[in-house]
Amino acid sequence: MCRAVRASLSFLVAAFAMMAVAVPAAHAVQASGSILLVPSKQTALVQNEVVSVEVYFRNTSTQTPGPGAGQPPIVETAATLTGPLTVDIGCVDCACTTKDPAALSFIPGPANGCDVQGTGVTGCVAGPNPGEVLINLAPAGILLPADDAPVFLATISLRNNLADLAPTVLRASTDICALTACIQPPSTGCASCAAEGCTFLAGEFAPPPLLRCKHSCLNQVNFTNNFDAYIFQGVAIVNDPNFDPSTVPFTLNMGRPNQAPVVSISVPGGIPAVGNGTWVLNGFANSNNPGIDQIKISRQTGANCQNSYRITVRFFGNFSALEGNTDELLRTTISFGALTFGNEEVWQRLQNGNLRNDIDIISAC
Repeated sequence: MCRAVRASLSFLVAAFAMMAVAVPAAHAVQASGSILLVPSKQTALVQNEVVSVEVYFRNTSTQTPGPGAGQPPIVETAATLTGPLTVDIGCVDCACTTKDPAALSFIPGPANGCDVQGTGVTGCVAGPNPGEVLINLAPAGILLPADDAPVFLATISLRNNLADLAPTVLRASTDICALTACIQPPSTGCASCAAEGCTFLAGEFAPPPLLRCKHSCLNQVNFTNNFDAYIFQGVAIVNDPNFDPSTVPFTLNMGRPNQAPVVSISVPGGIPAVGNGTWVLNGFANSNNPGIDQIKISRQTGANCQNSYRITVRFFGNFSALEGNTDELLRTTISFGALTFGNEEVWQRLQNGNLRNDIDIISAC
């Protein structure tokens, strides 16, 4: 009886041992990953301010085990990353089709050009093209474990060179086939691809843009013998289904960057609703009386435009500080409570001395 029990136990131990070593091999593998860019400060950067950016890599490569009861359909797998990584530091748009290489500068650090370098990183250098930083890796690359925990690569420093840094995209990318994951076990095939990641840096003036209407809507400053006229028309995109201009303060400021506003409007109680997605505040101003003539907010109703609001403002005051013989770089900001939109462009000086601007960015609504 005891011998039978011992025999049964021995069989079970042997069976479990076979299960432990007979792990089904993967029959498919995919390589994927992303680069994480983590700036120490992202917005409200002043001129000459230096920001550190930590660079990580997250491996999300997976393999699919062969058929077998109880096997998970997808499991994480290790991968190898080879360099260099290229960090574009002056992208004007997310596709980086346009760059402003003068916006940000790379500041070499004490660790082979990096401020801090991770295991397998050999250094950080300015790239061959303006507005590039290269993070170089050892020839064999970096072995990334079979999990998606971020792996630290390097910290680099960037300096903001502009008084008003518009939102500027940082885009990091690998070479085309820099990330490789192989079927395990055995290593009978590999998949390779690229990876990237993006963030942005912005100056003190970097709110969402004010857009031009679908059809032309000119902004104007008309100088008169009495009070001058200011007319603004533009579109703001508000991704908030509960947005209500009557419940939040309205402010508008317009003038030269880094100077006191020439036009300043404040409506602490918001713009009254008049129904049908329209808000209107009527005043008594004209060329003989300064102040608000009208502020009108209209929710656009076209297809895919329900989150777009057209803003029209007519205001009278003394704008002689804008008179002159040259075009003016002017900044307009509009706020609904804590929600702020902005535009900064050159306004054209007309022959009669008035100023005109048709905002560059066109709304579809």
